[in-house]
Amino acid sequence: MKTTKLIFVIFCITCITLTSCSSNEDEIPQTGEPFWRANSLQFYYSNDTNTDLLDLNNNPIFPVTYEESYIPSDLPPITNPLRYNYKGGIIEYESKMQKYYWSTLIAGKQGYQNNRIFVRISEKDTDTIDVKFKFKREAMNGSNGIYAYIDKLYYNRTLILEENSKPDASIEHNKRVYIQKKGNKTVILK
Repeated sequence: MKTTKLIFVIFCITCITLTSCSSNEDEIPQTGEPFWRANSLQFYYSNDTNTDLLDLNNNPIFPVTYEESYIPSDLPPITNPLRYNYKGGIIEYESKMQKYYWSTLIAGKQGYQNNRIFVRISEKDTDTIDVKFKFKREAMNGSNGIYAYIDKLYYNRTLILEENSKPDASIEHNKRVYIQKKGNKTVILK
């Protein structure tokens, strides 16, 4: 009788263990396939006298993101002084703040949690965005059913964004990040 109970307990533990293990179907393959993640970040750049460095009417900077090496490209002419789309992102005027902000997509590689993106401000000034992604199946849109969300995002090693991974959680809308350029230094203002 004791042997039968012991065999039954071992059988139950084995069944529970086997059903709780994840299948290959739940694992995210490390294909390295590039993707770009939209986000709600608005980057406001100023100098030490608080001059708006993105002002399209006053010789602005044009931040450009890249991962491995910067490839210069020609910028299209500015036709709208309130919104400018270019290869590096979008510069747009925020009337409530009376300042311009820059937004860009965040690049990643499928299956790889960490990625570093460079933000070229000028020939002598390059910042970094370090991002930690988490992946899960259940993507609403997308051909492979994998959703990448930003777990943490750092600008020059300063944490500026943490996303909540709960399916129905709201993501902070239009998160503002204030970046001040002081000579060779970059300061993230909170």
